[in-house]
Amino acid sequence: MTTFSFFLYIYGRILKIFQYECRLLLACGDCTVDGGVYKGSYAVINGVANVIPVDYYIPGCPPTPMDILTGIRMFVDKVIQAKTGSNK
Repeated sequence: MTTFSFFLYIYGRILKIFQYECRLLLACGDCTVDGGVYKGSYAVINGVANVIPVDYYIPGCPPTPMDILTGIRMFVDKVIQAKTGSNK
């Protein structure tokens, strides 16, 4: 799960981590989803999806605890459906 803005100086590190360790990604909060209040800044990549593929988004600035829990539950349901091949 990512919960922060993607600044240019960590771009290479994020790609390495995703390439070797991460298979699913949950983007949580407006800063992660589209850059949030930093959108358009020269130092920020506007949204994590511009760098690596995102499986599920949780919008909000900041997202409420209920939104985060609901998003995680829906994300897990999506993973289970993908593994079992069921279409509920």
